[in-house]
Amino acid sequence: MIKRVAIVGAGNVASHLAPALKGAGCLVTQVFSRTADKALDLAQSVEAKVADDLASISGVDLVLVAVSDDQTAEVCNALPAELLVAHTSGMTHLDDISRERKASFYPLQTLSKDNHVDFSNVPFCIEASNEGDCQLLEKLAGTLTKSVRRIESDQRQALHLAAVFASNFVNHLY
Repeated sequence: MIKRVAIVGAGNVASHLAPALKGAGCLVTQVFSRTADKALDLAQSVEAKVADDLASISGVDLVLVAVSDDQTAEVCNALPAELLVAHTSGMTHLDDISRERKASFYPLQTLSKDNHVDFSNVPFCIEASNEGDCQLLEKLAGTLTKSVRRIESDQRQALHLAAVFASNFVNHLY
């Protein structure tokens, strides 16, 4: 069971998932962000410590990486090898990450810091490099939402693209 979580990133996704995980009974132990002030703000909001660097993250059941798509693989690969690492990216393929325990924990929802999100209705798409980790992530997602689906990287990328198009293109047309 996943009980202790570290968060890498302090943007929109991390700012919603960290308190949601804490509310679901997880202990968010560490927060790392390349922007120290943002890391401190998020860490204080969930009573966590700020990690000085990626290599110092330890003692957790999961590291949740919530950084920009273009940084996801690099950040995942820089974390200590023994840890289960799951990213929240819609576009990063698991094959782009070169570690043994890798996963995707993708909420199909536009998240912005200013809007409250009720995760109970947000679909989560799960993928992992092994069955045991996939089951752990399904249980974790199940503490947040009623809708958890296993979905492979190619499907997640297409779904993400469709969601971005549906969400943003209408605004563009206006």
